[in-house]
Amino acid sequence: MTPLYHDFTGSAVVIFGGGTVGARKARWFVDDEANVYVLSPTFSADIAETATCIRAAPGPDAVGDWIGRINPSLVVAATDNTAVNQAVCQEANERDILYNAAYTSRAQNSFLPGEQGVTVPATVEDGDVQIAISTGARSPALSKYLREQLEKTLSGTDAMAELSAELRQELREGGFSASERRDAIRAVVRSSAVWKALDTREANPREEATQVIRNTMERGWWRRAWYVGCEYHISLQVSEKSRWLVLTKRLQSLRLCWPAKVSRKPLQSRLAIGLKHTS
Repeated sequence: MTPLYHDFTGSAVVIFGGGTVGARKARWFVDDEANVYVLSPTFSADIAETATCIRAAPGPDAVGDWIGRINPSLVVAATDNTAVNQAVCQEANERDILYNAAYTSRAQNSFLPGEQGVTVPATVEDGDVQIAISTGARSPALSKYLREQLEKTLSGTDAMAELSAELRQELREGGFSASERRDAIRAVVRSSAVWKALDTREANPREEATQVIRNTMERGWWRRAWYVGCEYHISLQVSEKSRWLVLTKRLQSLRLCWPAKVSRKPLQSRLAIGLKHTS
């Protein structure tokens, strides 16, 4: 099986079974902002409040009518009746609707080629950052244990994702190549100083990240003076034997990334001359 994220926002999800398993599935999909319908003669006390609970006990022959009436994107089989569960999966598969056989073990839940069966893994979340965990339906207890362990280390990852996304966009607008952007952002997400700043706020995370990027650029063969914000975007390339300026397109904001080891004085006069000649 191939792990795959699917957005069910605004989609209909039908759950057959309102017990403990059905209630857990309902909470899962309600959190994904799906329109959840739970069909069951009785309901668990912790059933999601925003789910639509329909008090019904359809037999195997009536399952198809309910699926056709609601026309869901996903059907979940979570009753204590094997015949009903099998009918749910069969009807969904024949209609090319995704289904989750929540009542089965791995031995019972082996999908044939072309079937629409899916599994719902355990997840760990911090904002938009998510990690999915699956043991192939062999050990839910292990999935839960791994989730609890990962929860301890995931704190702050959403803030890092937001910061690195902003920096990545700024580097792209600054004209840096894909490899330069990759090296810079990788250095940021691996920096203990940036993680500490995000966690404790004792230092400014952006300033720490900017310093990491500056240090990363200095270690490369090419150096750049990155101006975004004056009238021109000026790219400085420095080799061991020569220094020259390249004037390129106009941009809007101002940002500077200049390596400390490169002498600025002889370059400033060239910069002034270059701007004068282009005005």
